[in-house]
Amino acid sequence: MQRSRAYLSANLLAALLSTACLTAHAGKLQVVDESYSSDFALYLEETLPAPLQAALVQRGLAVWGRTEAYELGGHGYCIGSVGITTATTDGRQPRAPLEHITRFVQEVADDQWQETVCRATAMRAAVEAIGEAELAQLVDNLDQTLPGGGTRAVEPADPKVIEISGSGVGAKARAALSDALSAYQIGKLFDYRQITTYVDTEIFELDNGDSACYARVGLTARAPQGRQSRLPAYSTDTMFVAAPGDDEACQRDAVLDAVGKHFSQPWTTDGIFAGLEKTREDGLALPDLAKVAKQHAAQAEPAAAK
Repeated sequence: MQRSRAYLSANLLAALLSTACLTAHAGKLQVVDESYSSDFALYLEETLPAPLQAALVQRGLAVWGRTEAYELGGHGYCIGSVGITTATTDGRQPRAPLEHITRFVQEVADDQWQETVCRATAMRAAVEAIGEAELAQLVDNLDQTLPGGGTRAVEPADPKVIEISGSGVGAKARAALSDALSAYQIGKLFDYRQITTYVDTEIFELDNGDSACYARVGLTARAPQGRQSRLPAYSTDTMFVAAPGDDEACQRDAVLDAVGKHFSQPWTTDGIFAGLEKTREDGLALPDLAKVAKQHAAQAEPAAAK
């Protein structure tokens, strides 16, 4: 049993499968592959109904897929997530799907356990879920994944403001997240008008009733209003397993662990800044990362001396 949800949009499905969308074309289904599985694209091609594939290609949409795997306490836990976004053609990261379908796999991590097989099982379950119930379970408001467009309000600089984007963060976890990011001086080091901390989190129920809490953290350019953030090119993820009773505390602990692990890495283009230029937005300059790294080092040195 899992507590994450996926939403079916009848209007979107009807639009996708309209006569205009089903016109024959020579295009190929585009894939945003973060699955760590060699057969993700092939499985999409073999599993998704042909009319749906044609509709996605016709509209320039892409299927995003991601998997995660963890071995904890003698168990293997794998997450497979699939969503629909708009394809990009300029090398930049696509925008995050507004909603995504997630499937969770729990296995015994004995000597025969294989992470790649576990990942593939979760990924295939998520792909198959797209094809259920009249061909697909898709997100609404796909215009929010378009690469361009949107608006930007005129906002004053404010080092106390930290921009957070992503999905699934509950109230308790969000409060703790804000405190943790403030401790890392994120508001002072990054102009909130330029950079957002992307956080994705979900909670799953294990076979014994315990909770498995997943969190992923990364940096991305701040999206204009009316558009989803671009997926981080580099991120750090973690999973916590906790006894039943307080899912919010479990989620909070996972989020804080991911934040700590992410921002403890080198503040370089080989560390937390890796691929950040791929998230750039039209008309919005990215910060001077060398300057940010220098300021971070200057702040870290006095703290280390205490």
